[in-house]
Amino acid sequence: MREHYKYLVDRKGPERADVTIEEIEEIRRNTTEKELSDKEHLFRAKTILAACALVLLLLGVLCYKLFL
Repeated sequence: MREHYKYLVDRKGPERADVTIEEIEEIRRNTTEKELSDKEHLFRAKTILAACALVLLLLGVLCYKLFL
């Protein structure tokens, strides 16, 4: 009952002893590394997509000039 009272009045929940500060830091570090890796892959994919679009555009212009 006391914990429920503290939660409602003080907005403090029970202490979470199942996750240590070191584990939280490790999770944060892993998350940051994953986000950076995802950004690099996304940039690479966008670059490849833009290069393909440019090649298709140039091929289209070349075909247009040759056949018309």
